[in-house]
Amino acid sequence: MASRSKETYRDLKRPEQFRDCDPDLTKGVSMIIATVSAEVSLRQE
Repeated sequence: MASRSKETYRDLKRPEQFRDCDPDLTKGVSMIIATVSAEVSLRQE
């Protein structure tokens, strides 16, 4: 499960996937990525 989440996270960071996306969806995904990044950095401290 963890490795699959990592793959998905890496895929979401690829900007070419957002070219034809709904801007609201892209914004929502960006917020999710920011939340995940914050949680990961808190865990690493």
